[in-house]
This record gives sequence, structure tokens and C-alpha cells, in this order.
Amino acid sequence: MFFALALVALAFSAWPAAAARLTDVSVTQSGGATRLVLRADGPLRFQLDLTGPESIEIALAETIMAAELPAVPQGLIGDIGLDRRGDDLVLAVRFSQPGVTVLPIYDAPAKRLTIELGGRPGQEERLAPPPEPEPSATPAPTAEPAATPTPPTQVAPAAATAPLVRAVRVVSHDGFTRVALLADGPIEASFQAEGQVGWLRLKRGGLAPDASWDRPDRRVLGLGVIGRQPLVLRLQLARPAVRHRLFAAEDGRSAVLDLDLDGPPPAASTRQPMPAPPAAAEPTPEPTATPTASPPPPAPEASAPTASPAPPAPEAPKTALAGPVTPAPTPGFSARMELRAQHLARNMPALAAVATIDRREPYLARGPMPPMPTPPALARPRQTATAQPGPTPGPPQDAAQVLAAIKNAQQAAPAQPSTPASQPAPASQATPAPPTAAQEADRQRQIADALLSRGRSALEERDYNQALLAFQELMDRFPKDQAVGEAMFRFADAFYYENERKMAAKFHDVMFNYQRAIDLHPQSDQVPWALLMMGKASMAFGEPFRGMGYFEIVINDYPKSPYVPLALVNRGGAFQEQGKFAMAVAEYERVLASYPQSDYRVDAQWGLAKAYFGMARFRAASDVLLEMAKENPQMHLQNPELLYYLGEAEFQLRDYNKARFYFLWALNIRPDMRDGDIILTRVGDSYGYQGQDRAAREIYAQVIDMYPDTDGALVARIRLAESPEKDIEHPWDIFQVKADLDAYRTYKEIADKYADRQVGQLAKVKLAVYHYKKNEFVKAIDTLEKFLQLNPNTPFRPEVDYTMNLAAIGLLEGLRAENKPMELMDAYLRNRVLLTRPNSNQMLSLLAWAYESTGLYDRAAGLYKVLASRGMVDSKIWLAWAENLAKSGQTKEAVGVLEDIDTANLKGPEITRVRSLLGRMLCLDGQYEKAAKALQELIKGSPNHGGAEADYRALGQSLAALNRPAEALPAFEKAIALLTPMQGPEIDLERYLLAMEAGAAAVASGKLDLGVTHFATAESLAQSPADKAQAMYELSRTYGRLGQSKRMTEVLNDLAKMDLTPWSEMAKGALNDQKLSKRLLQMGK
Repeated sequence: MFFALALVALAFSAWPAAAARLTDVSVTQSGGATRLVLRADGPLRFQLDLTGPESIEIALAETIMAAELPAVPQGLIGDIGLDRRGDDLVLAVRFSQPGVTVLPIYDAPAKRLTIELGGRPGQEERLAPPPEPEPSATPAPTAEPAATPTPPTQVAPAAATAPLVRAVRVVSHDGFTRVALLADGPIEASFQAEGQVGWLRLKRGGLAPDASWDRPDRRVLGLGVIGRQPLVLRLQLARPAVRHRLFAAEDGRSAVLDLDLDGPPPAASTRQPMPAPPAAAEPTPEPTATPTASPPPPAPEASAPTASPAPPAPEAPKTALAGPVTPAPTPGFSARMELRAQHLARNMPALAAVATIDRREPYLARGPMPPMPTPPALARPRQTATAQPGPTPGPPQDAAQVLAAIKNAQQAAPAQPSTPASQPAPASQATPAPPTAAQEADRQRQIADALLSRGRSALEERDYNQALLAFQELMDRFPKDQAVGEAMFRFADAFYYENERKMAAKFHDVMFNYQRAIDLHPQSDQVPWALLMMGKASMAFGEPFRGMGYFEIVINDYPKSPYVPLALVNRGGAFQEQGKFAMAVAEYERVLASYPQSDYRVDAQWGLAKAYFGMARFRAASDVLLEMAKENPQMHLQNPELLYYLGEAEFQLRDYNKARFYFLWALNIRPDMRDGDIILTRVGDSYGYQGQDRAAREIYAQVIDMYPDTDGALVARIRLAESPEKDIEHPWDIFQVKADLDAYRTYKEIADKYADRQVGQLAKVKLAVYHYKKNEFVKAIDTLEKFLQLNPNTPFRPEVDYTMNLAAIGLLEGLRAENKPMELMDAYLRNRVLLTRPNSNQMLSLLAWAYESTGLYDRAAGLYKVLASRGMVDSKIWLAWAENLAKSGQTKEAVGVLEDIDTANLKGPEITRVRSLLGRMLCLDGQYEKAAKALQELIKGSPNHGGAEADYRALGQSLAALNRPAEALPAFEKAIALLTPMQGPEIDLERYLLAMEAGAAAVASGKLDLGVTHFATAESLAQSPADKAQAMYELSRTYGRLGQSKRMTEVLNDLAKMDLTPWSEMAKGALNDQKLSKRLLQMGK
């Protein structure tokens, strides 16, 4: 149950060919792996699919079975079935156990397909019971593994006996190693590590005598038994553990330890006991506070939890702000909640399996549909804002008014008081009397309340740094005060919002702060709020399925909490993160219908608008936002983000004037708002999309000046580096790149300096596009591949895939232009995964050219056949198909292709090429009458077209084969005349062959003198002794027919001296015959 099956589904190969024969099917074992090997006599085109939890199908296209199936079961294979579907051969493979990993490896030169099957990293081993517990570690057993591992037997636990561990599993993952103890009853475990040694202990429970073990892996080098009752295991680690996580599964009957030895080292190691399973855990008390008794944070009416106060909290560690902490959950209540979240996540495989969708900020993209981010006021504790005195800010007259307001707000920032608010100034110079104990307690109470109030106000005003300082000071100075509970929860909130855009780096710190608050104040009515925020942090970290687990805890375990509607809203957000917008809409509408009076109705409306943004239903999103404004007339004053998102909706609807109106209005209401840099950059974008480049650049310059080093300022710098002219060929915003040195320097500086921010990722992608536009395709691909290694969950994945596809195509097209077929084939194989459509017509055409250029005519013909079957009517494709068929010796198939070409749709030169090739193929196929007729018609209309010499020769050969030598001779002589001006060894060889054929036609038609001339020419053109000897022999025979015995004898004597088999022997025989005939003639006389 801990082993996931990873299946790699490969598309059919791009090289069609004739039916291959499967010549061998074998099964071999190597260590813990089983290999299924398929061998064929031709290229295999295959597809591998998962058909069940313990079975796969291997479909082999156009393949014939010519081998016997091996005997099964063997290793991990339980059975192999055979089926045929049309022209495809299908092998159905059933495994002997679940959890098998499948990896296909195809060796094209060897025509061999290997299916690597591996489940657990090592086979099970039986552990012999140790004679007595030793202080030193007992090495893991090395007994021979069983041939077929079997899952551990689950034995029902006895009521009065301790549970027994039946199996120890070691599973290797990409980033960590999982050690699991499988028992027959609930167990509790703890883990402690010192250097490269760790101890996994059970609080209660032992090791079964017949327990099975997995072999260690590269991280856990050894497993040993220190004690059997209770069980203590010693783990020898390859390196000190960076972090670990210990949790329970299967209702507590399994203890699971995840070890990370590869990541960055934590601040300090900790010992983490594992909590008891949920079934045996203490019930969590229901919160007694009601929404009216304890209003939503950050400023509840009550200064302390309504439940009985928790034990005095220790002094809060100051590392919550300073640096990372160990990500392992702390003991107690929060660890149980973490367990519950993991359990729920495992029971939602459909959610966990979906890839993370685009989560970028909208200001980073100017494309057709940027996703809508969570508004800063969404899903956070708040109170009704109090109207500020003075006039209500309305829509500004122009951008200049807004810019002036922003500058005024920045200049009017309040200075820090010289005397802390918590330290009242002395009333007089006289020394006061020492306070009584009651007075001192009251004074301390007032200071604590002042710090809490100051933190609340700063949090409400979104001055998160000041809020953190106030809450931290309260926790440090008054660790036992009743206000510490609320301060801890609010400190965690402030830290979350302060690092909302840097969650990748601060995730573990955020989770630690909430866990600490929950553990020290488990009865607080803010516990469900903290769990909800942990879910939100998980979503921001790119783990929506984990966040879903926290939301489920709030909904199911705290049904009376006022935060349940908000948990439902955030569950809708988790659906959105997985691209399930329809489910998200249904969740938000459920909240609006079931909780119409909830304080979080607005949050549901925010989420609904966001879902509509994700579905590109911008008008619907705008309608929802306008409905919010109608229901809450003061909302745009309390939360100007509403105006920003109204502007964003209009921006996507291409009403840039209205979009700019809303953007500027939002800034006019709150010039110092948190995301002012982003909104002002969007104002510049609205000008840019209207073609007002000068106005856009002025706005970008103002953003850089007023908000240095902010995301908005960096995006503005990128915009300034972009080309004002739009890239018509590539309408994506990412391609609005100016390919000059200044742009390159801008992108590189931002990408290197701000690599941990999304704007840095955007600059890196822009840098790759720059290389693409400079035709530096290899650099573009290398840049993006390294980028993905560092940012696998980047929100710019669509842009990365688009750019890598274009760069790969550009690389292949460039190699075609440089006439490098071998390099093209190699580049295609290396970059095939980058291509969006690796089997597109464009790619197959390039491959076909490469095959044809390297003499792989059969493969080239196969690809041209695929192109023609796709409906391509380009005559070049059909001609190339026929020509490669002819070059690979498939003459009859070539004739069929040429006869199917509809010449009515072709132009003059194309018709000539088709008729020329058809005539020659008919001649090669032995259809001499058709060949002669087709070639004569062609020559009559185009006597001297390009390549006519081949047509004249084919005509001559056809006429000679029809015993019409007198007609064949002029055709051969015309071909010789066309070739005479040409030079080169290949031309000389062609002229030699034509001279031989012309000489034979001349002799056959009785023109012996012409025969002598052509054979003599052939002798002079011969490139090898054998060719020359053949010409000399035919020349001697022609002299003999003319009665020129002397010349015949001279030629034969020269030929006999060459000592070349068989021509010299034939010449000697002719000379002897000549002598014998003379003697017989003399005898006769």
C-alpha cells in the first residue's frame, strides 16, 4: 500500500515500416528486478498502457508473432496473454503483486524492447531472531531472498498481547527513503538521529520471529535489531539526516518514517516522537466559543481564549523570524492533525495525481488569460472597517493625480516614536514611590494589552513587520500572560502574510508557527483557523492535496466553527489549483446558498470570481465583482483590491480605457496599498496594449522610481526591455522580446539576482526567448532545461513548453538548411521530448529528408507514405515517396504510387517529373511496352528536360528488350550526347554503360562500324580493368564480324596479356580457335 506504480506511456514511434516479426520473448531476473525482453527483426512501434492495478498491455503496431511465450510465473510476472487487434499484436502482462514500477527501454539498433519491472527496491528477507540483545547493532540478515516476495500476513492482534511487527519495508523515492513498520495492531514509534546513526523505537510492541525485511538502499545502508521487546531498530545512514517525518497509517498499524538525506541542513536536529493513531488518541475538545462571543481575528473582543487557559507557554523562540526550522511536525495536537491531513490526502488519489496549474501573479503575464491571484483581503480574519474622516476618494482625473498621491503617501510615512509605546514617559523629575504588587501587575497587564493592540492594528493595516515585532515582544516579555495565546496565532498570521509571495522558501517556518500555537493552546477557538491557514500555506507551496486534508479537518472536526464556510471556500480554491474550475464554482455556490449570512460570503464571491477568471469567463467574473460592490457599497473603500480585479477583468476583455479607470481608482483610494507597484505596472500595460508606447514607458519609469526592487518595478524593467512592435508570428506575451544587448543584460540581471521570485523566473524565460530570437537554439534549450530542474513547479510552464518546442524546431530546421542529416537525426532523438508534436508533418518531413540523404531509402519511403496517407497532396511528397521506393528496390510499389498521382492538379515541370519516373520504373519492372509508350510521349513533348538522359536510356533499354534495336540505337546515342558535356567519375561510368548498350544495339541492327565506334569509346571510358576487358572483348567480336582479322587478333592478344579472369581465358580461347581455323583451312586446300 506504500508502493506507487509509476507507468511511462510512450507514443508510437515515428518510423513506419513493414510488419515486423517478434522473434523472441524472454523473462530474466537481475537482483530485485524482472525484465521482459522482446526482440524483433525490424523496428518496433509500441505503446504501453496501464490496464489495472496489477496489469499492463504492450501494443505492438503491425507486428507478427513468430516466437513462443515464456513459461510463467517468473519473478514479478504472474501471467502473459496474447491478443491481436487489427494489425496490432497485444501482450497482456499480469503481475504477481501490486506496486510494480514499469520502465520501457527501446534499443532501436538492436530492435529490442526491454520492460524493466521493479516493485520494492529489494526482495524480502527473513530475519533470524537474535540470540540476545547486544549493545552494538546487529547487521541486517543476508539470507537468500525468496523468488517471489509475498505481502506480510496481517494477523489479528490479541487483546492481552503486545502488537508484533510482521514486516519492515524500505522504499526508495526521488527525494527521500521511506522505512515502514507493518504490524498486526496499533503501534507508537519515535525516532532519534545522531550523525549517521538513527534509532527507531516502539513504545509498545515487538518483532515477530518470522518478520520479513527489505534490503537497505543508498540512503539507509544497514538495519539492525538492538532490542526485540519493545522493538528498537538501528539505522546506519549514508549521511546525517537533513530532516525526517514520522507518521502513522492503516489505523495506526503501520509506522512510516520518511528520511531526507539530500536537502539543505536544518538549523538543528530534533527528536520527534510519533503520536498515537487517531483511534487511540485523546478526543479533541470541541471549541466552546461562538461567533458572537469570539469574533474573527485579528482583533477579537475577548483578549484570551474562552476555554480554560493552557499551561504557561515557554518563552517563544526567536528563530521563527530569523531562519528555518525543522519541518517535522511538533509533538502533540498538531502532529495528530498532520497525520489526519496525510491520511485524507492518501484517500484522494484523483486530487493528488493532478499536476499543479498556473499560479502566477497576473502582473507577470500580459497574455490572453492570466490567472487571478487571491486578493490580499481574501480569507483572512478581519473586522468591519471604520470610515475614516474626510472626503471619500473617488475616481481620479488622470494618472498624474494618482502618481502625486502615491508620492505624498510615501513622503508622509509616520516616523518611529522615540519612546516605545509600551514605555510611558515619567510624569515628573521626582523619584516615584515603589509600586505595590497589585500596581505592578496592573502595569504589566497594560503593557501586554498595549503590545497586543499595537500588533492587531499593524496586522489590520498590513504592516506585517511591525505586527511581528509587537507580537514577538509580547511573547518574549510576558510568556505567562493570558494574551500570549492570541499573540501566537496572530504572530503566525503576520508571518504568513509577510511571506505570502515567498512561500517556497518560508513554508516550513510558516507551518512551524501555526503548529506551535496549536500545541501550546489546543483548546483555543483559533485552532480551526490555524489549521485552515496551514492548508492555505500548503496550497501556496504547491501541494493542494495536502491543503485539502487540512480543510477537511476543519469541516469535519469543527462543524460549529465560524470558519467552516471559509474552509469550504478554500476547498474550492484547492479545486482551482488542480484546474477543476467547475467543481470550484459548485463549492463557492454551495457556500453562498448554505451560509447566506456568513461573514465569509464575500470570500466565496471572491473565489467564484477567481474561478471564472480561470475559466476565461471574464464577463462572468466582472458580474460577480459588481454584485459584491452592490451588496457592500463601502467595500471598494475598505478593500480597493475589488477595483483592481474589476480592472483586470476589463483588461482581459480588451477594454483598456475602463481597465485603467479601475486601476487608477484603486490607487487613488489607497495610494500606499500593498500591491501598488503591481497595479501601477498594469496601468502601463493598458497604455502599451493601446499602442501608446510613450505613455506606457513613462508609467514604467515611475514604477521603477517609486517602488525600487519590488515585483512591479522589476516587471516594469522587463517591459522597458521589450520591443514595442508586436511579434505577429508568436502572439504570446513572452515573445515580446527585444533581441539586443541591453535586453539581454536586463533579463540576466533580474534572473540571477531574484531567482527565488516569480519575476526572476519570468526573466529567465525571457532570457531563453532572447536566445531563440538570436537563432541560438541550443542555448535556449539548455537555459530552459536548467530552469526546469530548479523550478519544476514553475507557473510559467506553458511558456517554457511553448519556447522549448519552437527552439527544438528551429534547431532541426537549421540543421536541414546546413545539410547536416546525421546531426539532424541525433538532435531529433535528443530533443523529441521537447516537441509538442514530435510526429507532425513538419517533423516527419525533416526526418524523411535526413533518411534519404544518408541512404536509408526504405525508412524515408515509410515516412513519405505516412505523410501521403495524412492527405498531403503536395506532389513533392508523392514523388519523394516513389523515388525512395525506387532507390530501395521497391519498383512495383513505386509504379503504383506514380499511377495514383492525379496529374490534373500538377503543373508542367511536376508532370514531367512524374512521367519521367513512371517510364523508368515501368522499364525496371519489365513492363517494356508501357515504358516505351510513356517515354516516347514524354520525349516528344520535352526532348531536353532536366534528367532527360535517364529517360532516353530507359527508352533505349525498353526498345532493345522488345527486339527493336534500330529504334533503340538513336535513344542511346541521344543519352550519350546529353551526358558528354558533363564531367565526373559517375558521369564517365554512365557514359561507359550507355556506350556498351549503344554498341550492342548497333551490332544487332547490322551497323557494325557504329558498333566498333561505341565499343572503342567504352574501352576508353572504362574505370576498372574488368570494364575495360569486357569492352575489348565485344570490340574484338565486332572486328571479327567485319572480317578485320588482324585488328581482332591485336585486340585479343592485348586482352590475353591482361591476365584477367575470365576475359583473358576467353581471349586465349578465341586466339586458339583462330589458329585452328587457319590450319583446317590449309588442310582443306
